[in-house]
Amino acid sequence: MKTAIRIEAAQAVFVPPHTGRKLDFLAVTHKLTGQQTGGAYYMFESVFEPGTGNSLHVHRREDEVGYVLEGALEIRVGDQIVLAEAGGVAHLPKNIPHSIRNPLTTTSHYLFMTIPAGLDQWFDALEAARQAGKLNDALYRKLSLEYGIDWLE
Repeated sequence: MKTAIRIEAAQAVFVPPHTGRKLDFLAVTHKLTGQQTGGAYYMFESVFEPGTGNSLHVHRREDEVGYVLEGALEIRVGDQIVLAEAGGVAHLPKNIPHSIRNPLTTTSHYLFMTIPAGLDQWFDALEAARQAGKLNDALYRKLSLEYGIDWLE
């Protein structure tokens, strides 16, 4: 099994294709965590199945940059809806409410980066609570607020 290679002298990290720590919850695969980037940013890969996505929310701590690898993402910012197709990039600054969904009948595959890192810790906290059988709506919202995410819908 291929794993990330860290060259200590150069502080470089290489993540081979089809690797990274996959979380069953939310279909997120950590590609580069805050621990690997010194907290500068976090990168994850994920998919939205047809018609799925997330509801309106706002990140208080990090900007997001998304790159659509396959399919498309419908991104709502205020009253504006933008379709980001494969090869498209979206920059979503912190404190800007947004939602993201897959409007297609096929899976959409994307890569997101948050600047600075921290969202990876939120995903890990959710996954740990889920594995412990403790994750419910109240805990989801509590953990979200602890990591600077407000769910508006």
